[in-house]
Amino acid sequence: MGTPFFRVDSIGVNVTVTCTDAAFLASLQSAWEPATLPDTAPAAARTVDPLMSEEEAAQLLTTEVTLSALQAQRGNLLMLHAAGLADDHGRVAALIGPSGRGKTTAARTLAAHFGYVTDETVAITAEDRVLPYRKPLSVIVPGSPYKVQLSPVSLGLKPLPDAPLTLSHLVLLDRRESHEGTARIEAVPLVEALTEIIPQTSYLRELERPLQWLAALAERTGGVVRIVYAESHSLPDALQAVLDGAGRHDGEWAAVVPDAELGVAAEGDGESLVPLTVLDAVEAEGQTAVLQSDGMLQHLQGVGPVLWRGLCRGESPDQLTARVEEAFGPAPDGDTAAALRDVLEAFWQSGLLSRVSPAEGVQEDPAAGQSVAAGR
Repeated sequence: MGTPFFRVDSIGVNVTVTCTDAAFLASLQSAWEPATLPDTAPAAARTVDPLMSEEEAAQLLTTEVTLSALQAQRGNLLMLHAAGLADDHGRVAALIGPSGRGKTTAARTLAAHFGYVTDETVAITAEDRVLPYRKPLSVIVPGSPYKVQLSPVSLGLKPLPDAPLTLSHLVLLDRRESHEGTARIEAVPLVEALTEIIPQTSYLRELERPLQWLAALAERTGGVVRIVYAESHSLPDALQAVLDGAGRHDGEWAAVVPDAELGVAAEGDGESLVPLTVLDAVEAEGQTAVLQSDGMLQHLQGVGPVLWRGLCRGESPDQLTARVEEAFGPAPDGDTAAALRDVLEAFWQSGLLSRVSPAEGVQEDPAAGQSVAAGR
């Protein structure tokens, strides 16, 4: 007989788990029960190290299975670091937030009322379908350096509904110990939401026009909402309210990426400014999010969105000045052009622009500006 094993479904990826200790493997298989698969051809393999403590090995296994799936699905799915809960109709709410924000505790509480999809990664197809990842829940145990891996079945979490899973809501989970009363539901402007969501993604740069994907998804699902709460027991009513339409809002957005044919704006001394190639950029409600090629997100406000839009169209400094004055009026000292030069310098320092001199060619040496990094 060969080495004992079992297989699990991790966001559509078949992962084989092997271990020479059959008894330990059986306990791991029990923890992974909702995600186990019949014996079919594996796409990835993970071997549990029998020399580790069982707690350490179980925690490491969860991490390795997750990473295997993320790597296998890179470029295919929008993958959010989020808990996922489904109602009886298959509508899935993705509760997004960084580690330590309480997603596992929230998933454990909510999955007594809603179907448990995942407490780790909500994976979404281009058609808004959600691939479940019903992994064990990683629970902190006081006094132990490792998280215990608890089966969703042993915790009494609800199974998936008998309906296709479809992403219906994007929810920013915001636990605040100072919050009083019931959970509060807030509508979140798109660009502000993107600055929080982008770091909680996996392999976002592998997707084509990722910001437009997220913006369109937010539009189809009624906008991004935030749930502010202190204790997880207030979440079931809040999530039901969100599923029933609380916080829903509409908002227009537009793609604003540099035009390869027009993106050169000449300055008076003959030097020109050229918007650097970016992965994607969207504008909404007077704010712009620009995802740079290195995965950093720039959040433009004030005159920034007007300037960026004009630069992407190849407008000259005079045209940019006219646009800004039309939108905001002249600068307090009357020299709008000088004020805009300072903003454009900041664009250059942030890596949004390069300088082109007729004699020297493109000059690119921008320093890194304040920005938000995409996750994994």
